[in-house]
Amino acid sequence: MEIWKYVILVAVVLLGGAGGVLFGGSRKVLLPIALSFTAAYILGITVMSLLPSVYIGASAKIGIWMLVGFLLQIAFEYLSKGVEHGHIHTHSHDHQLVYVFQVLLGLSLHAFLEGLPISGFSAVGHHHHGDDLFWAIIVHKAPAAFALSVLLVTQGIGRAKAILLLLLFAMMSPLGAWLGSHWQTDVEVMRIFLAILIGAFFHISTLILFENDEDAGKHHHFSLLKMLTILVGFFLAYLVS
Repeated sequence: MEIWKYVILVAVVLLGGAGGVLFGGSRKVLLPIALSFTAAYILGITVMSLLPSVYIGASAKIGIWMLVGFLLQIAFEYLSKGVEHGHIHTHSHDHQLVYVFQVLLGLSLHAFLEGLPISGFSAVGHHHHGDDLFWAIIVHKAPAAFALSVLLVTQGIGRAKAILLLLLFAMMSPLGAWLGSHWQTDVEVMRIFLAILIGAFFHISTLILFENDEDAGKHHHFSLLKMLTILVGFFLAYLVS
C-alpha cells in the first residue's frame, strides 16, 4: 500500500478527534446524520463492490468467513459499548479508566481488522475497484474517531492522555494494513480477510441504519432527513463503485 494511504488513515482519525473536541456539544445533531451517511455508504460499497469481488473464484463456503466477521463485530461492540454508534455514557471515577480502555480495545480491534485486506483487495476481484475498500474505511473511521474523542472529553481524560489514546487508535488500521501486506499476493488469505470484514461491515451498517430514530420517536421509524442521508450515501457508493 502506498505511503500516502497510511498517512490518510492516521490523519482522518486525528481530524475526527479534533472535530469531537470542537463540536462535541452538538453530537446529538451531527453524529446521527454522519453515522447514517457512513453506514449507508459502507453498505452500498459492500453490496456493489466488496461482495462481487470476494466471490470471484471462491467457493460458496466463503460465506462462513462473513459470518465469522459478523460474530467478531458483535464481540468488538460488546467491548466498545456502541460508542462508535453515538452511545456515549459517563462512568464513575472508579470505573473510568476500565471503561475507556475497554472501549478503546473494541474500536482498535475493529480498526485493525479493517486494515488487513486493504493492500491485497485489488488482487481478490475487480482491479478497478481497488480503492473502494480504502475510501469506505476512511469514511467510516471519521465518525468513530469523533465519538471516541467526545468520550475522552466527557470522561475527563487529560489532554496528553487523550491525544496518546487517539494516536494509538489511529495506528491500528495502518498496522493491520502493514501486516496484511505480507499476504497481499496470497489471494486466498486476502479473500478470507475481506470476507471477515464484509461480515463486520454488514453488522455495523445494518445496526446503525435500523437503530431507533430519536427524532421520529418510534422504533425503526426513519425521519425524512435520515432517509435522505441514507439515499445520498447509497448514491455516492454507486458513483464510486
